[in-house]
Amino acid sequence: PNISRLLNNGSWDYLESTIQPITGSAWPSFMTGKMPAKHGVFDFLQNRFKEKIELVNSQSIDGETIFDILSRHKKKVISINVPVTYPPWPINGIMITGMMSPENAEITYPKEFQKELENYRIDFRVAYKEGNEKIFLDDVNDLLERRIEYTNKILQEHEWDFAAVVLRGVDVVSHYFRKHMDDKHPDFAASNNRFRDAIWDIYRRTDSAIGRILKVLPEDAAVFIISDHGHGRLKKVVNLNIWFLRNGILSLKKNPWIQLRYLLFRLGFSPYKVYEMLSRIGWQNVIQKVSRQRRNVILNAMLSFSDVNWQRTKAYSLGCLGQIYINLKGREKHGIVNKGEEYERVREEVIKNLMRLKDPETGEFVIESVQKKETLYQGPHLADAPDLFVFSKRSEYDFFSLMAQNTDVFCTHFKKQSGCHRLHGILVAHGPDINADTKLKESRIVDIVPTALYLLGVPIPDDIDGVVLKGLIRKEFLERNTIEFEQPRRIKREKSAEEAEQEEIRERLKNLGYLG
Repeated sequence: PNISRLLNNGSWDYLESTIQPITGSAWPSFMTGKMPAKHGVFDFLQNRFKEKIELVNSQSIDGETIFDILSRHKKKVISINVPVTYPPWPINGIMITGMMSPENAEITYPKEFQKELENYRIDFRVAYKEGNEKIFLDDVNDLLERRIEYTNKILQEHEWDFAAVVLRGVDVVSHYFRKHMDDKHPDFAASNNRFRDAIWDIYRRTDSAIGRILKVLPEDAAVFIISDHGHGRLKKVVNLNIWFLRNGILSLKKNPWIQLRYLLFRLGFSPYKVYEMLSRIGWQNVIQKVSRQRRNVILNAMLSFSDVNWQRTKAYSLGCLGQIYINLKGREKHGIVNKGEEYERVREEVIKNLMRLKDPETGEFVIESVQKKETLYQGPHLADAPDLFVFSKRSEYDFFSLMAQNTDVFCTHFKKQSGCHRLHGILVAHGPDINADTKLKESRIVDIVPTALYLLGVPIPDDIDGVVLKGLIRKEFLERNTIEFEQPRRIKREKSAEEAEQEEIRERLKNLGYLG
């Protein structure tokens, strides 16, 4: 009822995310009004060309965010739980970091504000497993309740001109419980009808939470509800690197020990197969009791990127949702593909072969398209972008993010997810200067920043990709206020995440199914 009231008395649209629609890149695009090739964040992973791959954090974002722009113009701002804001940085207001934050770290600006967060929670504490669905859902609901309690307290007790709060329940529940409500999902018949309403329930609870926030807002506040992506059915996962290996695009070292491990891998000694075997005998929870260091030793005994013969590898996949990198000479540490004609030939070869990829169970071609990066993005960080982006039919196939989850090219998701992201999320806008009952066209996540800045009377940096969504703003406001632009400013954020913090965040992303 609360979202419906805002929608019926305001403007709305399907909100286009980043390509691919990944949380790690979409929220920086929301904050900056820029596409990834300008702000530099394409995934959860960064520093791909260095010896050790790291996770993104607030320091990965190139340029000012809306919090910085408004602070510079003396506006009071509040940021609560926005992903990729850790480590926090100075703003004219309050920042509580969100997803990608360690649990027991300094998560606020100013740092003294953390004393007011005695029972606050950054993220989920229970990892989803089949058999613990009720515990998992209780944890999601508890997180939502605490988020609203603190959000309303902060909004009522502190001065602000712009505030943003992120509620994560609808995303994570949709990942794991799609098969319980979707009668067209392959696993629907085998699902537990007890959880058929799990997704509807989190939407109802989130709507109620939004209603509670609305009650503490000033009457003249403009309210925007956005999602960083949409959601839909997930059928299977495609192990792109295993496909590359079988098609001679990626090669392994000839070391006898590696060849033995590859033979064992082909016979079933893979992380997925081992976890599946332990689950059948009821020992899957034993894994969580083994130290991370010992788990890493065990995993490194299986197939990994360290086993790849980069001198004979032309391409590989790394990252969520099907990003492909060419092993380019001069960019990659062991690059073999020359820039120019050979680079283009390898990309065309990969595209041509991938378009023939079929699901062996259904016989269906599963790839909708494979796009070159320069057709999707332009900006100073284009060189860091994946060389190819893979799109599956109806977005129903996901792509494994690391080396090898399974011996098969096609398999079920290793965290038993049955839902995955879609390119279009939602936008609902309501307020005294917002048009009522208006359906917009072609809104994008990068359009939120310029639209909000315009409504607040603040100049818009002239290097952003977003535009003011004039269609949602009343004619009278547009006639009274001109859209002003300014030169972009550089910004330096000082604190970086420590290795121990990185490891904790990696573990949390693994539990959520974003990393292998």
